[in-house]
Amino acid sequence: LDAAADGDTVTLLADTTLGTVTLDKRITLDGAGHKLTSSGITASSKVYWITVSGNVTFRNVQLDAVLLYAVNVKSGASVSFTDGTRLFATGTSARNILAYNEAGGTMTVGAGCVLEVVDKPSNVAVTATLKNSGVLHLYGTLRNNSTRTDMWCRRLRQRWFYLYL
Repeated sequence: LDAAADGDTVTLLADTTLGTVTLDKRITLDGAGHKLTSSGITASSKVYWITVSGNVTFRNVQLDAVLLYAVNVKSGASVSFTDGTRLFATGTSARNILAYNEAGGTMTVGAGCVLEVVDKPSNVAVTATLKNSGVLHLYGTLRNNSTRTDMWCRRLRQRWFYLYL
């Protein structure tokens, strides 16, 4: 990813792992059906696995964040999940967020794509699947399989929510 030039498509040839990364250019990550798994991140670090400050498209990839704090879309950046991409993680013992779209950021979850907090043991802190303060285009699915029922057990945490009919 570091060697990719602006406008490049990076294609996974096999399942692989990736430490924390900042994507600051316009690139497409084509998973070709493979899994990309985070590594080296602890539950208490509250460091995002993938920080997007450019324009990134995730296409046909299984993004296994293992823990939470997976994707952070910065102001002025955009991220799109397309072609069956699935971003998922397991809850931890601290309140967390799977994906955060900051004010000024744009996130698109395409049809057939899923952002999901997978099942976890009861009696641990819960998480939001997506905290949105920017522009959100939702055509896919947000899912939170948490066993907790308090106010943090949410699919979507949003500062402002508008419904257009």
